[in-house]
This record gives sequence, structure tokens and C-alpha cells, in this order.
Amino acid sequence: MTHIGIFCPGAVGHLNPMASLGRELVRRGHRVTVFGVPDVRAKMAHSGLAFFEMGASEFPPGALDEIYAQLGQLNGLAGFKFSMAYLVA
Repeated sequence: MTHIGIFCPGAVGHLNPMASLGRELVRRGHRVTVFGVPDVRAKMAHSGLAFFEMGASEFPPGALDEIYAQLGQLNGLAGFKFSMAYLVA
């Protein structure tokens, strides 16, 4: 049995497809763990997948909502640069 880790952005548009993939992998006999910040735990609570919390000091509960609200006010290159700042930080 393989242990597979899933790490993706904390938006439901990313998490929902990964949860579906994870559940299928579990159905096929694999062990799956989702890695994420505290806000992701609540979104994945009903997925049936294991969860490993990371980045809690950098992204405390509520941080993702604030980040996505700021991103929603941007477009084009400004939005891209804002997103990259969080992906490479």
C-alpha cells in the first residue's frame, strides 16, 4: 500500500477535485493524507482523508479568507504577482 500526500491551494475549486482523487485512491487500497494550513482542515473534514496541519504560525485560521479577499480585488499581472508571493514564500 502506497502512502500518497496531497498538497494544493486551499480553495474549494482545488480541494474538491483532490478530495475526489484521494477518495478513489483510498478505494483502491492506498493511504492518502492531505497537507494544509488550518483553514483547509475544516474544508476537508468530511472528505474521509487523513489531514496533516502545517504552516499554522504563518497562516492562522482565517488567513485564507483574507488572502482570497485581497486577491479578488486584483486582476492581471497584479493578481499574478500577489499569488506568486504566497506560493514561493
